[in-house]
Amino acid sequence: MRKLMILLIFLLGLGIFSYPYVSNWIMTEKQVKITNDYEEEVENLDPEEIEAMKQEVESYNENRNLDNAPLLDPFDTDEEQTAESGYYNVLNIGESMGYVEVPKIGVKLPIYHGTGEEVLSRGAGHMSNTSLPGGGKGTHSVITAHRGLPSADMFTDLDQMEEGDIFQVQVLSETLYYQIDQVKVVLPSETEDLRVKQDKDLVTLITCTPYGKNTHRMLVRGERVEEPEKEMTAETTEESASGGESNGGNIGSLVVLTGVLLLILTIVMWRRMKRVKSIE
Repeated sequence: MRKLMILLIFLLGLGIFSYPYVSNWIMTEKQVKITNDYEEEVENLDPEEIEAMKQEVESYNENRNLDNAPLLDPFDTDEEQTAESGYYNVLNIGESMGYVEVPKIGVKLPIYHGTGEEVLSRGAGHMSNTSLPGGGKGTHSVITAHRGLPSADMFTDLDQMEEGDIFQVQVLSETLYYQIDQVKVVLPSETEDLRVKQDKDLVTLITCTPYGKNTHRMLVRGERVEEPEKEMTAETTEESASGGESNGGNIGSLVVLTGVLLLILTIVMWRRMKRVKSIE
């Protein structure tokens, strides 16, 4: 009985230790599936349909009064951002409107409409009342994601980003590249940096900071650039991919180890129960 208790305590400790890694692995797999599904959905669209959707995004961004629209803290669950009319009908392709990829920190997240808590528990959210992602002068899209969730990394390592780093946004059939030109920490109520800047094509990534306290907001802003040189992109992607493979391998090992130990525990308990019944 004593050995069984030791095994139970060990398994409990292993479960607690491995939970963040296993849950992050599961969430990452879900996000990969959603981004893959998005790409398939786009591939199945006719060129005319894609062009019509791009025009719809452009029209939405031009005709909405985004300069004066209220910009509320996307992480404040007590404040509800009121979206412009028709917002959820634009870029309505499958589950997500696109995805954001940050090669330096190995992150690739689907982008959903809005920034509600349910949305941010699954990936990145687009802040309504800012430009829809799609590029163009005089646009400024704002993409938000949590930091330090027990079930997923998301923007946990966003503080590693520096001016000059590149991230990209995939919308429809186009990959838009942005080079970071500003990293700033502000109070949740300070949203003026999220406004449209005339003649600039901007995307800002937002998360909470400091880690674990979440009293401020980190704004990582990028300005649209041409596609970077292949060598530079390949080097960054290889770095993040090797890290991802390593983490994936470690997490997979934990899952297998936990499964084996649970199987052993089940066999031991079954044998003990069988022995008790035979004695009776």
